[in-house]
Amino acid sequence: MAQETSTTHGLLPTMLSSPLGSPHCCYPLQELSRVALRQKQQREQHYAHINGIKIHNQWCKIMRMAKVEELRKQVEILSQNHEREVDRKDALVQVKPAYTMNSA
Repeated sequence: MAQETSTTHGLLPTMLSSPLGSPHCCYPLQELSRVALRQKQQREQHYAHINGIKIHNQWCKIMRMAKVEELRKQVEILSQNHEREVDRKDALVQVKPAYTMNSA
């Protein structure tokens, strides 16, 4: 009842009948290892893609934090410059009335 078909030089799959009588295909070991390597490569490419996205997101987070720090420093500098200008103009306003009274 067990029926076997041999292959030429191991290039074609061998047909064997299972104990229940339904034939199934048994591929040569090289083909199985090739398929396994292909699956591992695809899985690795998938993981590399996901990890690339994670690295990109982390890098964006780091760059965003650096940009926020830079902008905060610029805001502080602009605030100090504004306060200096306001103080300078306040001083001019206070000096000018005294100057116009003395000249009149």
